[in-house]
Amino acid sequence: MLPPQIPDSEWLESVSPTTLREGKVLAPAATDVVWDAPFFRGAVADGGSLFRVALDLRSRTFPRAECSCETGRSRRVCRHALAVYFAYFAPLLAAAEAACRAAEKPLEKEAREPRPPSAGAAKSAFPRPASAEHFSAGKIFAGTPSAESAAPAQGNFRAEIDGGSAWLSVVLPLPEAPFRAALRDLLKNSGFALDARSRRWFLRGEHETLNFLAAHRDFLEQDCRAAFSPAFRKFLRGLRTAEIRCGTLPRGDGGFDFEARLDAGGVPEAEIACAAARGQRYVRGKNGVVVLLPPERLRKISALRERLGRGENFATENAFRRRLSAAELASAEDALSEIGVAFTPPETWRERSAALRDLSRLARPPVPEALFSRLRAYQQIGAAWLWHLHENGLGGILADEMGLGKTVQAIAFFAALFSEESSAETRDSRALLVVPAALTENWRRELARFAPEIPVRVHHGQKRARDAFASFPRGVVLTSYATLAADVELFGACAWRVIVADEAQQIKNRRSRNARSLKFLRADTRFVLTGTPIENSLEDLRSLFEFILPGFLPPTGTAHGAGTAERRERERENLRRLAAPYILRRTKSAVAPELPPRIEQTLWCRFGDAQARLYAEWKTRSREEFFKLEMAGASDARLRAATFSQLLRLRQICTEPRVVSPDFPEAENAKLRAFRELLDEARAGGHRMLVFSQFVSVLDFLADALEADGVPFCRIDGSTRERARECDRFNASPEIPVFLISLKAGGVGLNITGADVVVHYDPWWNPAAEAQATDRAHRIGQTRAVTSVKLAVADSVEERVLFLQREKRRLLEELFEASAAENAKISLAEMRELLK
Repeated sequence: MLPPQIPDSEWLESVSPTTLREGKVLAPAATDVVWDAPFFRGAVADGGSLFRVALDLRSRTFPRAECSCETGRSRRVCRHALAVYFAYFAPLLAAAEAACRAAEKPLEKEAREPRPPSAGAAKSAFPRPASAEHFSAGKIFAGTPSAESAAPAQGNFRAEIDGGSAWLSVVLPLPEAPFRAALRDLLKNSGFALDARSRRWFLRGEHETLNFLAAHRDFLEQDCRAAFSPAFRKFLRGLRTAEIRCGTLPRGDGGFDFEARLDAGGVPEAEIACAAARGQRYVRGKNGVVVLLPPERLRKISALRERLGRGENFATENAFRRRLSAAELASAEDALSEIGVAFTPPETWRERSAALRDLSRLARPPVPEALFSRLRAYQQIGAAWLWHLHENGLGGILADEMGLGKTVQAIAFFAALFSEESSAETRDSRALLVVPAALTENWRRELARFAPEIPVRVHHGQKRARDAFASFPRGVVLTSYATLAADVELFGACAWRVIVADEAQQIKNRRSRNARSLKFLRADTRFVLTGTPIENSLEDLRSLFEFILPGFLPPTGTAHGAGTAERRERERENLRRLAAPYILRRTKSAVAPELPPRIEQTLWCRFGDAQARLYAEWKTRSREEFFKLEMAGASDARLRAATFSQLLRLRQICTEPRVVSPDFPEAENAKLRAFRELLDEARAGGHRMLVFSQFVSVLDFLADALEADGVPFCRIDGSTRERARECDRFNASPEIPVFLISLKAGGVGLNITGADVVVHYDPWWNPAAEAQATDRAHRIGQTRAVTSVKLAVADSVEERVLFLQREKRRLLEELFEASAAENAKISLAEMRELLK
């Protein structure tokens, strides 16, 4: 019988089966060969040198030679070890083939690796040959066996088992049998005793015998391929083995009543539980039939209880029952599969859970074709995923990385919600969209841009309505977290079809006013949009799930004493496993083939009351000044210069009001609030940003704000002498998240690939200059997609300029080149149009 085959090597390539079967002696010559498992030992004469060799076969995959030759010292299988190996088996194979020829049977050489035995038994290091019976008749083995290893007269490569209900007898196979050592250790550890005269191992007692068979019957039959006596086979046919049975009953809320139990042929569960508690792995069923309770099946029931139980509705060790909500179906199915319980879910169960585990099975949402065709492939999947969850009464977290279009995916979902293809109940309902105050205007614009057919009401600001939305029965209500907290009773009086919360860091503190207000509301389905679902710990995730799927995640354990750390780790792993189906996270690297080289977006801000008043005052002052100059007969050149100066002041008010009014409160600056929101999201996602501004004074205020917030930064402006050194410092320092740069000093000629987000703090009127600035990060050497963000204030000169940038790019290029302001070819009338 061959021990494990040695992996292919240069020494084996020339060895043919014919050479081995004919017993040819391989050079170098081997002598004094013995088999002392797991070692072949011998002496090899090679080129006048004598080598003492041992071939260690404890590892099937990597046998190791202990030989003093150079190859053996490097722990490889040297040619001397091969000589020992083949010299030992040459006569053995010859005798085996002779026996086969006599029986007119072909010599089979295929080997099959045994499965490891149950717990407590040692694992065999050798494979089992498919043709072991070929060696059984000849009692072929080399060397002189010890007293214990000597086999009885009928000894062969199969264990022999006899017995009945009250005793077992086992004869070990020959020493070369691959499973012999494992079986011997199993017998010794299971209470068997060796009879010295018969060389048989005995186990006596009905309790001991049945317990042993319950635990190890599969190992004896399948791995050892034991030879059972006729009487014992008849006894085995009278035994039954309990099986795990699963059953379900659908409930009206989309969930199921689920049961998993050990079926012992009608034996009551209480009796099975009592037997298991006594350490008895068998029970007696009807008509005295003995039913074995394999420990492995009891372990699976226990594992199910661990994964799905939560302390509900299970009373015995061998049965598990609980109610599974619709949100738990996917994780329950995964748990059943991982534990190895045979279970085919009902069709409705599979429909709810399949798409969560296989995004390719998502159905197309009823998004209007005009919008759906504008989405990239991964965005279409995101919209379909949101729609699937909504249709099944579930919630989720769209956690795509910043810049991948979470906003447009949510808008596509709203479009499906209110499309003509949706049910009448869905179409005639309200959805609530809650966002940071700085993003309300941006969301309003994006909704109008991508889905103008959806009715939208903005509930924000001092003049917001107080009518509980009675006059707005259908569409999207857009509000801020602060407004929601102030009007929580108003929002709580409505039944919302869907609630979508953007920028989820606003509710990660479950005790915050924002989080409590949002969780107070009633809704059929709830979603969160965030690029960073986990910032500090898994408790962030737990807080989000308290909103999207209340009661879905189990409460935090309160383990004490020994095993606490292990239990907490299990809780964390269970939390991740449960949450995974309801988080859709794509990164730029994962969807890079679908992305353009550069992602561009505009982030809109809206003035607060104080900033709006300041802007209005300066706009009125500009008009009055222009009127006075015009009435005084000023030349076009003077009027042009004055208008340019007035536009500059209005732009500064949009960007940083303190440049014009030093006493203006920092907290009222809409653009600074939006920038801080953007910076928090970027840092949480591991991004670094370049911030460009045309105004050095604006960079001064930004630097003060970053210092106050404890954010490290680099800076380049006109006063910076060592620009390249500052760039190198930023590129080499991942802990620095922000680089402040002025347009004139750093708009061109720099390589700053350490950043992947470019923020244009004040819109650049020359598109070419804007592209050049973005190219400081988006250039050869950059390994990540670059997101370019424009910060712009709605209802201001910035909005009009960005609009005209698309319509009259040539005119704006002439207008906003500072060196050519006086000589710009744009008409005075067009300049005045920007002040309206």
